[in-house]
Amino acid sequence: MEKPDSKLWESSPWSSGDVSDPYAFDIAHYTRLLVENSKRLFVQDDQLWIKVMEIGHRDIMFKSSLEFEAYLRSPEFKGTRLILIPQRFSWDNLLISESGLKLLLSRFNIFPAFLDVVNAFGAQTSSESDSISTSHTHVRANISECCYVTRHVDDHAREESEDSWSIRQMGVYHQRNVWSNADTFIILNPSKTFLQRLKDAQTVSGRLPTWRDIHILAASCATTPWRRYISYMESKLAQLKTKAHLSAVAESETPDTRPKLKIEFADTQNTGVIHDKLHKVDHILGSNLNVFSILSTVMSGRDGIQAHFDGRDNRLAFCTNETEMQQRRVNTLFQRINAASGLMQNIIDFRGLEALKTSSEMSTELSRLAQKNAEKSQKDARTITTITIFTMIYLPASFVSVSSQISWHALRTFKTTDRARVFKAIFKYGIR
Repeated sequence: MEKPDSKLWESSPWSSGDVSDPYAFDIAHYTRLLVENSKRLFVQDDQLWIKVMEIGHRDIMFKSSLEFEAYLRSPEFKGTRLILIPQRFSWDNLLISESGLKLLLSRFNIFPAFLDVVNAFGAQTSSESDSISTSHTHVRANISECCYVTRHVDDHAREESEDSWSIRQMGVYHQRNVWSNADTFIILNPSKTFLQRLKDAQTVSGRLPTWRDIHILAASCATTPWRRYISYMESKLAQLKTKAHLSAVAESETPDTRPKLKIEFADTQNTGVIHDKLHKVDHILGSNLNVFSILSTVMSGRDGIQAHFDGRDNRLAFCTNETEMQQRRVNTLFQRINAASGLMQNIIDFRGLEALKTSSEMSTELSRLAQKNAEKSQKDARTITTITIFTMIYLPASFVSVSSQISWHALRTFKTTDRARVFKAIFKYGIR
């Protein structure tokens, strides 16, 4: 039988056989995932920043890996506990070291699939992780585990950006020990809305949150902002659609001083960008619905762990119904954007045909003018030829005629003696 890589196995936080089921989880794959993405995911030990909220007891800040390790080795806390691991900003490393995460994994015997959630975070240069859909559950003995990634939109209000909205994500891990009545949450990149609402809810309700409340809050934070964002996308589409409806298809023959709207190729590009964003939103809403479905199973006690269940707790239904409604809006926008895109393309095609027609007419006119100029040039050439011939014939004759007149005039002006000399010379030399 082939033996696993010893070095890889030794570095694995799941090397102990009783921690995870090697038949259910590919331990080598998740260990390799942890090692290969360590620099992208985690910070150094001296940069650690973790907040632990022991609900109803205390809040503790950890900036030292040694202090955090000492806390985790303390006696088990009974109650609801949140371990918050933030990021400095959305696409930055998680503020926990690799050793700190391994300590968490081994301390709570966290199942390996949690690495799928962790791997969705860390330093990035693009939003490729937005398409990752992650939600897992696992049950062993008296312990139930679930982890998932929820995504929401946030209005960042940065003036330098064309789009004022950003897609954010939050990772949640929950371990529930029924025997010890301990609920441990690990929240990756907790949103400001989540933390503020958690604080406000305790003040308003006057009671401490249960583990169900934490899941409901996470689901609600991933639900509420989508309505505004989809309305924002709808307004962008409406602007392009209106421009297409009012666009001047062809040049008017009558003068018009009103401003004219024209569909350009850039408008079809903008339509394509909106179409792509809507596809992304549709996928995210679908993945959120999948998370809500898993949470419904966990919260109803149908995950194999017997616990107190309040049949009246149907708060998750609001998140599910709202998300389904927003997904239907997105599907409607798909149809509308296809219609608008088709109209824009037809306008551009028609204008192209009009331009081709105009170009053809101009070419015909230029050909006619060229032919006319050629005929005129040919006529001018014949005229020049005629003038040249007449010049060749009459110019010498004119020269001779003028020369003869000059000679006769000169002859008449001779004196008598001169004439006598001339005649004498002619006679003399002529006789000879």
